[in-house]
Amino acid sequence: DWTRQIQAEYARTLNEGDIEGWLDVFVRVVPGPYRGAEDVDPDISRRLREMAFNSLSKHTPGEKDWHVRVTDSWSRLPKIDVPVLALNGTLEPPEMLDAAERLADAVPNGRAETLEGAGHYPNMEQPEAFNECLLDFLRGL
Repeated sequence: DWTRQIQAEYARTLNEGDIEGWLDVFVRVVPGPYRGAEDVDPDISRRLREMAFNSLSKHTPGEKDWHVRVTDSWSRLPKIDVPVLALNGTLEPPEMLDAAERLADAVPNGRAETLEGAGHYPNMEQPEAFNECLLDFLRGL
């Protein structure tokens, strides 16, 4: 599926030390599986690419992996005791939307919402709609 292909490309480009290639893959997430790059404001991809490059630039090859592996996440979700909003764009891959629903269902006070016509970065594609959805959620607390 699309998500697994993206993940495989992330791994391949990083293993090869191909930062430009990794960034190319990274910005393919912006339009997602249902749109082309021409369908999204190019400034969004440019800004995300710049942010990712700046983050990657802070690391060096061979440095210690400080990543803390998190396991057994799904079984721990019912213990979350604060409200959770999973907010996705409708143009996310199905497995991402399913994961958001699963998260919201597993958390005692969880809610999943989608923004029509947005992809993985709804806050950047539709900031007004994103903010309104978030504010509605917060007002209900």
